[in-house]
Amino acid sequence: MCTIMRRTNENIIAAVSLKGKQCMVEQSDYYTVESEKVREVSALTGLSFNAVRNIMLDDWSNREGHQEWLEKATPGEIASWIKSTIE
Repeated sequence: MCTIMRRTNENIIAAVSLKGKQCMVEQSDYYTVESEKVREVSALTGLSFNAVRNIMLDDWSNREGHQEWLEKATPGEIASWIKSTIE
C-alpha cells in the first residue's frame, strides 16, 4: 500500500510504501491509485493496464466516495465492478 507523502495541486511528488520504499501511483485530475493495484485488476479482468487505469480514474460523479473506494477495495472487488460495468 502506498502513502502519498507530498502533493502539489497538479501532481503527486512522492509516495512511499509501508516498508519505506518508493512506489508508483497512477493519477488523473480526480483520483489516485497504486500502479500495482491497476496491474492486479488488469490481470483479473483480462483488460489492458491502460483500459483498467482509464476506467478506475474516470470522472465519476461521487468523487470523494470513489477515491475512498479505490483505496480500500481489493483488486478482486474492483475487477468484479469493472466486469459488471462493461458487460
